[in-house]
Amino acid sequence: MTDRDLNDTKGAAIAKGDLLGLPIRLFAQLLLGRCTLDLPPAAESLLVQHFNAPILPQSQPVIEAIGWHAFAYSHAKEAKLPQAILNVYECAVMRQDAAWYSEMGITRGEQRLREDRAVDAMLPDVAVLLEGLDVAEYVTAPIVSSEAWKAYAAQLPTFVAGDGISRDKSIERYL
Repeated sequence: MTDRDLNDTKGAAIAKGDLLGLPIRLFAQLLLGRCTLDLPPAAESLLVQHFNAPILPQSQPVIEAIGWHAFAYSHAKEAKLPQAILNVYECAVMRQDAAWYSEMGITRGEQRLREDRAVDAMLPDVAVLLEGLDVAEYVTAPIVSSEAWKAYAAQLPTFVAGDGISRDKSIERYL
């Protein structure tokens, strides 16, 4: 294991602890009235309405519903992100707790149809929408373009029976 692998593992463990510990503390403080949060308007999205289960075991999903989902949706809307992106995001969040949304009157079938409509509405414009988000400098996966993929695949070793690892260029015919 390299130093980087070890540091990544330690970082993941710390992040997991933060993800579990911080919501419990924040949720307890909210329940005790020691702090408050100004929630976005409930009518703005279903995501803010998900904050309704005041019991400690629900602390992580509730804090996620407030902070990651409701606030993220609200700020994205204020930043004038296209509604198509917001609709897909909302559906992705609903998938994380489909039962709750079903109890709120949106059946699982309706949730799937809603997601299907959201994706279908966004799909024709996905290239333009992604370009508009200006995230290209943050994307490092080689599969995002044909050129990057070809360059990546050309670096991969190929395995030839009996030879072990070889720099056989026959893979290039598949690119």
